[in-house]
Amino acid sequence: MWEAINSFLTKVDDFVWGPPLMILIIAGGILLTIRMGVLQVRKLPLALKWMVKNEEEGEGEVTSFGALCTALSATIGTGNIVGVATAMVSGGPGALVWMWISALFGITSKFSECMLAIKYREVNAKGEISGGPMYTMKKALKHKRFGSVLGWLFAFFAVVASFGIGNMTQGNSISTAVHETFGVSVSTVGAVITILALLIIIGGIGFFTWEDIYLHKFHFKHYHMQSKVILTTTLCLILLPAVFFFFQDYGNLSGIHRLLASLFQAVTPRTAGFNTTDLSMLTGASKAMMILLMLIGGSPSSTAGGMKTTTFALLLLNVLATVQSCDDVTAFGRRIDASVIKNATTIAMMYFILFFAGGMTISVYEGLPLSSCLFEAASAVGTVGLTLGITPKLHILSQIILIILMYLGRVGGLTLIYAVFSGRNKGNAKLPLEKITVG
Repeated sequence: MWEAINSFLTKVDDFVWGPPLMILIIAGGILLTIRMGVLQVRKLPLALKWMVKNEEEGEGEVTSFGALCTALSATIGTGNIVGVATAMVSGGPGALVWMWISALFGITSKFSECMLAIKYREVNAKGEISGGPMYTMKKALKHKRFGSVLGWLFAFFAVVASFGIGNMTQGNSISTAVHETFGVSVSTVGAVITILALLIIIGGIGFFTWEDIYLHKFHFKHYHMQSKVILTTTLCLILLPAVFFFFQDYGNLSGIHRLLASLFQAVTPRTAGFNTTDLSMLTGASKAMMILLMLIGGSPSSTAGGMKTTTFALLLLNVLATVQSCDDVTAFGRRIDASVIKNATTIAMMYFILFFAGGMTISVYEGLPLSSCLFEAASAVGTVGLTLGITPKLHILSQIILIILMYLGRVGGLTLIYAVFSGRNKGNAKLPLEKITVG
């Protein structure tokens, strides 16, 4: 079935981007150039002037230079670089001349598109401006209903393209890269990544939870409360970050590869430390999400580090109980002892102090951005092993700090606390009670 779909899409692609469309685009550019009296040449000095200076009495939300940058950013990309290289390899240096000629006539097409977007743009009650081809179709065409349908279809397919279809020419997906480099089939690479993700999840859930699953099979209501909390929290910590990564990053991957990369990236920061993409290319928000996942880690009695999923879940449940003005923290029909909540708060605070103090110290000593140093510190204290590539370049003091964080993170929060404070006898006396204002 997939081969039939691929064959159909290939035929459509060959037809759409075949000679008829090329002729139509160039002919349209020539026609517009003639109708406008070679506008791109006559008005070039004025365009250069307004490139750095705002138009007199002009209205809008951005400067002329900002509008130029916006138009260029939507036009220039990997396709321009790859397209030029492909054309020169196929047709020789002469192909570059023909591209220049096509671009000369294409200027009027671009000008017409921008002009129509400005002419038919809309301003809402807040003064915000919206425009584009969909507004042009909706308002410029004689048949308004037909124009509205075309505009809706344009917007719909633009959204679909944003999920990877429009970036397939930039494809540097994991499977394709491995296939081209080592000759491994795309399906095999996808299967290996899926298996690795499953192994990471299995290792991060914990042995006690697997015992529950073994004894009670898929009867969730028979599980212990801890197993229920672990499974629910783990599922949320996989799905929610995966959705976040899917929409935030990996726009250069096609649909299925983008989905796999998002799922893999949501799983690996909490347990394994594998990465299938260049982490330094992720957005700041995605790096922050990964820091949170590395600090949370896996589940108790598992092979993973971090403060543990149960600690994170108890903190959230405690917040929920406080908001609802409940005296007890509950989950799945069971009350959680106050001492457990106290331990969870202590562990979370300890991990946060280690993570923040270590990252800030490295940042000050090395003169590097705090965000990058916090990422390395979170990876160390969570015993994950991910890096943005700066660790090998750090001085010996910073590397020692990371080693200490890895050791403390591997020993575990409660073990460290009991080792330091368990020998102190506080006696049975209780001090007077007094309240303190918080928040």
